[in-house]
Amino acid sequence: MGNPSCAVFGCNAPKKSRVKMFHLPKNRILQDKWVQFCKRRDKINIANARICEKHFSCDQRKRDLKSELLGIPAPSNFRFLKDDAIPDILSPKELCASHPEEAEEPQPSSGSHSTPRNTGL
Repeated sequence: MGNPSCAVFGCNAPKKSRVKMFHLPKNRILQDKWVQFCKRRDKINIANARICEKHFSCDQRKRDLKSELLGIPAPSNFRFLKDDAIPDILSPKELCASHPEEAEEPQPSSGSHSTPRNTGL
């Protein structure tokens, strides 16, 4: 079986990367919330669908209490979700400060800089 891709519409998490993928929960209520978050028009295969870690804020992740109590950095592979986690980030730019290594740096645009327009509203 190949590497799965993220079920969230528009997510470009590479199939072959170190981004952790989470199966949809077995709890039907949570499962429905995850499917709604994906914003897909096509039907999602619940058995095979996965959502990548980039769509979960720090509030949805378990804390590494061992590392916190010992005052050491959490291992980079410590990425677990709370039992009631619901994806809540559509854009990687919204990642929390405790997971900066997962945020993708925006690519500078070529040439022009955009400035907000005053629409008079």
